[in-house]
Amino acid sequence: LRTLRQRYDIPIVLTREVLERVAYFARGPGRKHFARYLERAPHVVPRLERILASYGLPRDLVFVSMVESGFSTHAFSASAAVGLWQFMKPTAGDFDLRIDAWVDERRDPEKSTHAAARYLSWLYAEFGDWYLAWAAYNCGPGRLRRTIGRTGIHDYWALCRGGHLPAETCGYVPKILAAALITRHRKAFGFPASAPGSVGAQSPPEATVEVPGGVDLREIARRLGVAAQSLKAANPELRRWFTPPGKKPYPLKVPAHLAEKLAEVAKTLRPRTPHRRFRRYTVRHGDTLWGISRRMGTTVDALLRANGLSDPGRLRPGLDLIVPVVDAGPRPAGSAPTPRAHAQVASRTRDQGPARRADARERASSGGRGAGTAEEARVHTVKAGETLWGIARRHGLTTRQLADWNGLPRHTDRVHLSVGQRLRLTPPGTPAPRTHRLAAGETLWRVARTYGCTVDELVRLNHIRDPARLAVGQRLTLCPAAGR
Repeated sequence: LRTLRQRYDIPIVLTREVLERVAYFARGPGRKHFARYLERAPHVVPRLERILASYGLPRDLVFVSMVESGFSTHAFSASAAVGLWQFMKPTAGDFDLRIDAWVDERRDPEKSTHAAARYLSWLYAEFGDWYLAWAAYNCGPGRLRRTIGRTGIHDYWALCRGGHLPAETCGYVPKILAAALITRHRKAFGFPASAPGSVGAQSPPEATVEVPGGVDLREIARRLGVAAQSLKAANPELRRWFTPPGKKPYPLKVPAHLAEKLAEVAKTLRPRTPHRRFRRYTVRHGDTLWGISRRMGTTVDALLRANGLSDPGRLRPGLDLIVPVVDAGPRPAGSAPTPRAHAQVASRTRDQGPARRADARERASSGGRGAGTAEEARVHTVKAGETLWGIARRHGLTTRQLADWNGLPRHTDRVHLSVGQRLRLTPPGTPAPRTHRLAAGETLWRVARTYGCTVDELVRLNHIRDPARLAVGQRLTLCPAAGR
């Protein structure tokens, strides 16, 4: 045990509770989760260790973050704790972390780790013991302070065995010690010795460049020639696809080799809509994007883009939305606020009359296709994370068909799709569709995405006033560029 302890700069003990947690992570249900934690480690651990060391703290405090979040910057708990160190809002405010509609610095690896280092330093100074400091981090210093005052016990293990601390807190310290033991001896526990999870491995160097406020990250990524998702991932504290609007520039992180290029690009970057202001809206039960856009003077498509939403059907109460609002100027003709894009077509046709019921039966017998049948061209716009195989499976095609119709290599391992790329779902030369007949459960957003239109275009072309009255079998006129 003496030799074992020399490998750590935190106190190590091998109690029954610690060994149980080791077994859970190494051989039990927690093994698959722990393997993911190790995979994420090289992307964050070197930075965390460097910051902890700058405060004179043990580098092995990184295992607190490992237990808290699994080294995920986007970790979110049921109690609304966020980020690598799982800060609650009040505690984050105590340590000057910015949280607003645009930025949540609890997700920023650097700033949140500086805050965690200060917090842990303060807890250790008060309780004089790392186990008690970790317990306070978990259950709150006030609660631990009162428990010690009531019992007169200053030993973490004695407090747990006496039933004086919450069960979660009594399992918390053993988890940290188990995580340290397995990570430092991962080969002995069956994890790859030189896997991506090597704690202390070098992560790619980054640089910070100031860019104007209110700029679309996708535009920056396009100019840098990188994937928009990778740029967003390098700046996890940004809650939107825009830098925070305003006159103050925003420090954007990029790979070091792109810093000089971004500095040049930043000189020509301008907010996409200088006349636009942004408001914050918290979704309530029963809200729709159509209703929100109508009240706030914007469009469904603008809401989708500003908030990086891929499916308006996933709108949920409590979600914070950024609402781009036009400050001045008359509304162009035909650009009335968009009816709710995610209003689903009623799945039952009982009250639609004989003619519409007949149309619905006709659609069902034809395999569920609308006017956009096999004789009409359709397109699919590639989203982040999609593969050729997945797209083919979704549309009932083969990868070879998609490859042939879009001039792609037949070997799927050689196909590199980019976000926003448009793929034909029908052979070349197929005439573009002019109309689409709605199927049960379809949405305007899904129809727009299928044919390469926008929701606003569909609403304008079809004079839709109340999407709740869309019916199965209803024909929609498509925009002129659909399917091209």
